[in-house]
Amino acid sequence: MNHASAPDGHGDGRLTGEDRHKIIASLFHEGTRALPFLRRFSTLMGLSVALAVMGILADSTAVVIGAMLVAPLMTPILAVSASIAMGWPARLRRSVTIVLLAVGSSVVLAAVISLVIPGRPDPLPQELLARTSPNLIDLGVGLAAGAAGAYAHVRRQVADAVAGAAVAVALVPPLAVVGITLQLGESALALGAFLLFVVNMTGIVLSGLFTFLLSDFVPGHPLLAGRGKLARSVRWAALAVIIVCLPLQVGRGRFRPLTESSGEVEQVVQEWAGGEESTVEIVELSVDVEDGVAEVNLVLASPLPTPSATVLADTLAGELDRPVEIEMQVVSTATRRVTSGEP
Repeated sequence: MNHASAPDGHGDGRLTGEDRHKIIASLFHEGTRALPFLRRFSTLMGLSVALAVMGILADSTAVVIGAMLVAPLMTPILAVSASIAMGWPARLRRSVTIVLLAVGSSVVLAAVISLVIPGRPDPLPQELLARTSPNLIDLGVGLAAGAAGAYAHVRRQVADAVAGAAVAVALVPPLAVVGITLQLGESALALGAFLLFVVNMTGIVLSGLFTFLLSDFVPGHPLLAGRGKLARSVRWAALAVIIVCLPLQVGRGRFRPLTESSGEVEQVVQEWAGGEESTVEIVELSVDVEDGVAEVNLVLASPLPTPSATVLADTLAGELDRPVEIEMQVVSTATRRVTSGEP
């Protein structure tokens, strides 16, 4: 007697062997399927990087989103998670190799495209700057996107969620920013963008791993059974997340440059000058970062002598977590009363 199965397994939601085979086939392209997959993957990666570079340089959010939709990088990263969950070292090596080659070639291609496009963006586009200062929120996005992507592979009815997860985590734009900033000679920004990619990728791998383990994809729930090799893999994945978290806190604020008329700097200057009741007026304020040092140019108008600029520099250095140099000009607005007979 034949029984019809649900689209993703039995009527109770459990996966069948056929369902598991389809999931594996969607993550791992082997044998005669390998070469066609690599061709498609390379083509889509190239197009995605090109779109990302042009969208970032044009400061166009719509174009950057288009690059996210085209990017196929989520699949091999989830394949890394599945390989760890199932204990497949050969597939793990192949998946990691694909990811590393994609990362390296994407950075090189982004640098070449940036070099070909004439002119240097000044000021740097917000789409670029937004991807040079990763934080713990970005790690959270990676964790959520990885879980959503893995779940979409396990439950085929929500397969469309893979594209949404890819857009949310935005893997290719940070790589494009790495290439652009390296070509512009902005190594600190390149480091920040690369850290953002690593944060996202680590989050995807870890949450994808646990999603696969806690689903029917892995027979017998080996996470609960306590396999030795698997337990070690989980520990290494968790350690990777901890290592990634350290620079997100210790190096926070060191990657992203301060933009002109920074609100944070302006607030510190106002407090230094005496708060809201101060008679000091900020006429001009600009901030630039060179070799890790914030150079603050100030033009103030004040009827009274201003406090010490050294105190302001020390305060800003503490707030911005970097050395600060201040060039300040004070224009006196004091009025002078002249009486008859005075020379």
